[in-house]
Amino acid sequence: MAARFPHLVELVFNAQNWTFLEIRREMDRASKVLLSSGVDAGDNIAIRLNNEPDWFFLMFAIDRIGAVQIPVNTRLWTEDLKYVLNQSDMRILSTHDVSGPQDCQGMAAKLFALTCDRLGVSFERSLFMVQINQKITRKVGFVDDGRDYPLYTRYHRNTVQRDLVDHGYYVDVEENAPQKVGYDTTEGNYTPSELPVPESDIDRARADLVTHGYCLIAEALSDDQLAMYRARVDEQAAGERRAGIASFASADENGVATNQFLSALVNKGQCFADAVEMSARSIQQAELLDQLMEEVLGRSFICNSASAALAGPGGTPQMLHCGQSMIPKPWPPWPYECFLGFMLDDFNAENGGTLVIPGSHTILSDAGTDPIPELPPTTNVTAPAGTALIMDGRLVHGTGANRSDALRRLIILTFHKPFIRQQEQWMLTLDKGVYASASPKLKERLGFQAWHGGLGGFEGNGEGSVAPLRDDYRSVGQLTPQDHDASLSYAAHSRGQYSRRMMGKMKTANKLLTRDDDLPEGN
Repeated sequence: MAARFPHLVELVFNAQNWTFLEIRREMDRASKVLLSSGVDAGDNIAIRLNNEPDWFFLMFAIDRIGAVQIPVNTRLWTEDLKYVLNQSDMRILSTHDVSGPQDCQGMAAKLFALTCDRLGVSFERSLFMVQINQKITRKVGFVDDGRDYPLYTRYHRNTVQRDLVDHGYYVDVEENAPQKVGYDTTEGNYTPSELPVPESDIDRARADLVTHGYCLIAEALSDDQLAMYRARVDEQAAGERRAGIASFASADENGVATNQFLSALVNKGQCFADAVEMSARSIQQAELLDQLMEEVLGRSFICNSASAALAGPGGTPQMLHCGQSMIPKPWPPWPYECFLGFMLDDFNAENGGTLVIPGSHTILSDAGTDPIPELPPTTNVTAPAGTALIMDGRLVHGTGANRSDALRRLIILTFHKPFIRQQEQWMLTLDKGVYASASPKLKERLGFQAWHGGLGGFEGNGEGSVAPLRDDYRSVGQLTPQDHDASLSYAAHSRGQYSRRMMGKMKTANKLLTRDDDLPEGN
């Protein structure tokens, strides 16, 4: 249409009109400015958006030269914006936020071309590259601007997570302190007799799940299995740090990470695939765990994610949340999701064993669409290494702050009902070699099996297709600290720049996780 009717008005704003031809000219001008500024195809450009026509022209110009646009929401804290910018592994451009129409050529000329390294040391609160100038008041994950919204949107804004934020169960990024004072301190909140203890009796475990929303399975791992999982988690964590692709979480008062997170574990060792499958080869209490999970979620439940958390000393407690927080209220009196964790270390209050609010699962369901009421106090899950933790997807929980001098490690598997989209898209991320050797049960649990009469498969074939969408996609597989070439082979990984930069900070701060590591190549 643009070619046939170049003089047809396509854009109208504040009594100004732009024809197809005029829009093309504006985009051409902005494209030339970007190219003359040194922007290359593939560069990431972070821009703050408003509804002015000039942003419209610039957005299309970015696409025209083959760059990648990262829209930055205008309702962000400075720390959030800094995090977004620091994630990029390429050149970043950031625009001033100037209200009102302006010439897009002049606007593009004001772009700042900064490398990630420079952003990492110069992006201070007094020098906002996007001129925020002050922290914008907001709720985490929710902004209540008083406007009316269609029913569907309003329904999805009415979430349990919004209520938990309103109650203050999160750490303020500016003050590095919990908003609800003491939500992570649990001493004296409960007596031992009020809480679940590790059991091997399935009836006791069922009763604990119904009453408290979680249960503990004693000796889920044998001594040999526990040693195997510890060794594999430690090797993988060190290997990903060595390769410069590690994911870090939590932080001390200086913003230096304390925790490490491993994802897509099925690709990273047979023992993890066995855990998802709940195979007796690697899980001593596999039959009991499989039975409980099926009773909670029904037959054909699938794996939502498979990860591991290594919590080091000095971090902050995680925002309290529910495994199924993405599902809006009201919740039925049963869960959509279930958590299964294998403790690789003793869990207690000192090392920040998982924080839970016992009984919160029923309180949230009973609240219906109303705001959730004041909740009971938290407690740290306490149990010896080798214990399995099962949590109802409605249970309010979060990672505790590790105040000991040692790591606390946990394998985290989440499962949900088979009609819900998985967080980890195994069809994309599963290594082809792992798929080729997977048992039928593992394939079904990862979502490769059609469900209910052929729906969800490829022409009714439960095997479907495991081919990744991108020819150059490479899964992060099994790594060890001895994989010296890993940092080169994974150099283009999206986490590379951020991971290397954070590792340097962690080494400088003498963090436990990286104390004995060599820095990855290119740091």
